[in-house]
Amino acid sequence: MSVAARVLGCCVALSVVGRLGPAGPVVAQPMGGEPVREAARSAEEWIARFRAGWEATQEHMRPLDDRGWKTRMRVLQGLVRLGPGAVPVLVAALDDNDPEVRVLAAQALAYLADPRADAGLERTLAGDEAPAARLYAADALGAIGGLEPSPLLERVESEDANRDVRAHVRFALERDGKPLDEAIRDRLRSFDLERMDSARVGEAAPDFTLTDALGNTYRLSDFRGERAVVLVFIYGDT
Repeated sequence: MSVAARVLGCCVALSVVGRLGPAGPVVAQPMGGEPVREAARSAEEWIARFRAGWEATQEHMRPLDDRGWKTRMRVLQGLVRLGPGAVPVLVAALDDNDPEVRVLAAQALAYLADPRADAGLERTLAGDEAPAARLYAADALGAIGGLEPSPLLERVESEDANRDVRAHVRFALERDGKPLDEAIRDRLRSFDLERMDSARVGEAAPDFTLTDALGNTYRLSDFRGERAVVLVFIYGDT
């Protein structure tokens, strides 16, 4: 599945199953000086919120009563809204002692798709002990654009102990050097967090539209009364 399809699918899925509070600090695209420093401070605040609200699990899927995914969505949106000013903080976070923070940093850098993160992401892909961090580093390198086969990518694709990491290196290369579409970032920046947690057991699900990896669009209401609809999202831990 392409990075774009995963992002869009994630946004739509979250719109059905959760709710968050106020969005928190947002800084427009910083250009230099104080705006850059403010963006960096805000990025550090978002990472601190993630530390406080996300609990690691060794299970394949998050617990049914878990609320940490709400924190993750809120933090990702906040970091992406900060724009380029968040990049240096996120690159530094790739070396954080907490593997969960390293995963978050790589995931956020995939959305921001800033070439300044290249070296840090390559280092993460080459040797991070957390498979999810390596996986999102591969995604981020592909999202930045201009990715071409290299000894590092060839080694990871053929030798990494985790098959999902190997697959995502291939996904990244199959982008053919295309950077992440700005529309994806816009979709995340503008996503209404208040739409989350609106589904209730025993009640009709709120309507939503979902685009698949091939670009086909489906609306839930098109299937009402005709067939059961089951949504499966493979990123159980992130």
